[in-house]
Amino acid sequence: MLVFPPAPNVGDRFRNWKWDGEKWAPNPIAIPPPPEVSPVPVGGRLEIGSSSPSDRLIFRPWNGGWIRINGIDYPIPATGIHQIGRSSAYINGVFNQALIRDWTYFVYLFNNNGTLTIDFSETPPETSTKIDNAGTEIKSGDNSRTLIGYVHTASPLVPSATPFIDDIVNRSVRSWLNRPLGVTRMIGSFDPAQIPGLGTQRGLPSDLFFMSFSESVSVDVAVVVRCDVADNVGISLLQRRWPSGATQTHTGPRIPIAANSNTLISFPVAFQVEPGRQLLQVMLEYTPGATLVEGNFWFNATYG
Repeated sequence: MLVFPPAPNVGDRFRNWKWDGEKWAPNPIAIPPPPEVSPVPVGGRLEIGSSSPSDRLIFRPWNGGWIRINGIDYPIPATGIHQIGRSSAYINGVFNQALIRDWTYFVYLFNNNGTLTIDFSETPPETSTKIDNAGTEIKSGDNSRTLIGYVHTASPLVPSATPFIDDIVNRSVRSWLNRPLGVTRMIGSFDPAQIPGLGTQRGLPSDLFFMSFSESVSVDVAVVVRCDVADNVGISLLQRRWPSGATQTHTGPRIPIAANSNTLISFPVAFQVEPGRQLLQVMLEYTPGATLVEGNFWFNATYG
């Protein structure tokens, strides 16, 4: 049984009760709402320069013009924030470093004594829980670095002065903020000389590369193939991710085709990818002894 204190004064409280001068009346104590945290600004997009391959990365104003770093909102310059070339880069906060060719980096932004500056790192991001920075994607353990993107630098086959690629078959720059639906595709033809090797599974000259965060991918593959004898021909999709090197094969249809007849084989597939550089390649399967004469393919992937 609840025992109330004797001789209360008007307004006195006891637990969730209040003395109104005549009786103890229910009066729950109001719990104040948590302080409001302003939305994280999402006003930029990471892109390459005007053509691919490009000599520069640019973080431009987009859908607004602010970026939050360590709890403070900064305006993004109208001309953008640039990284020009492979050299004179900040890597893990150290200036005048050279970006490694054919290498994957997360791209962060930091306040460099009043100048917003790009910083590259292999350290993955995490979501900040710091009160004034909560919800911002940051470099793991470092609220001074805000994530703006993910890049894979060009291989040594590309001139050193143009280390950034973003074209229809090689999407090697991915913005974290305001990123668009990614599209990559290839149309081509092949003959036995283009898919040499032994065995019943051969890779077509169809490599598509793209950078991604944790995203959904939809792929459509169409192959028109002709063999010199009747055969059962199939297609599949090889998926490989860097830097882990993990691979997965998505098996498509295998259908009978008549000798010397052009036959269409199509294959739609959807799957999830983890952050990294993704490779997609169409694989062709046919019976040993059959001679692959020729073929054409159409290969399209969207992700986001």
